[in-house]
Amino acid sequence: DSDNLGAAIDAINDGKNGAVNNIMIAQRDNEAADVEMDSDCCGILYPTDSILTHANHYVSIGHPRYPYLDKGKGNSFVRHNRSDKLLRMIEGKISIDDIKRVFSDHGNSPQCICRHADKLKPEDEQLETVFSFVCNLTTLEMHFAPKRPCEGLLTIRPFDLLKESELRGCDLHVAFKTIYSTYDGSACGIWISGMRRINSFDSAGRGRQYSCSRQ
Repeated sequence: DSDNLGAAIDAINDGKNGAVNNIMIAQRDNEAADVEMDSDCCGILYPTDSILTHANHYVSIGHPRYPYLDKGKGNSFVRHNRSDKLLRMIEGKISIDDIKRVFSDHGNSPQCICRHADKLKPEDEQLETVFSFVCNLTTLEMHFAPKRPCEGLLTIRPFDLLKESELRGCDLHVAFKTIYSTYDGSACGIWISGMRRINSFDSAGRGRQYSCSRQ
């Protein structure tokens, strides 16, 4: 854990990265940064007019560095810039519901922000959005879609769940809670602070009790 944004960036940019990936960091006092990682160092992006978006390709100058290549970024380029455009079209303060609508956008379908499997492609080339979440750093709420965001998001308070597990005196932070939703389908996983919480839904969309355990 880091006490501030700068310390969090330094913790990532220590030259010991084991993967090439992207991490977006934000804190309560309206500060955020996006860190693009490779094996040796990081590229850092800062919001422009309080908006910062990212998809699946490098944006910072100088990344990726040899020997890494940034392939197949056509749809990522569209999703990155479309999300930025949609957010900048909003008049006034951007709300949680505004962000949910951007996450649920189907522009440039099927290679859209809320991506659905393209049934015209071979099965091993069918890509789709598998989860989305929006974090409110003021209320400490997480709005989580265990499937595609256009199907709706449920609201959880992860820190309350952690407090509950501590009150139970369980070293592994095992907690039990019931969540009801309108989803259909089987199990989904919610990753919170090193734990995996499994929430099951029956075919009628009724929520069942779930537990969490260290993974």
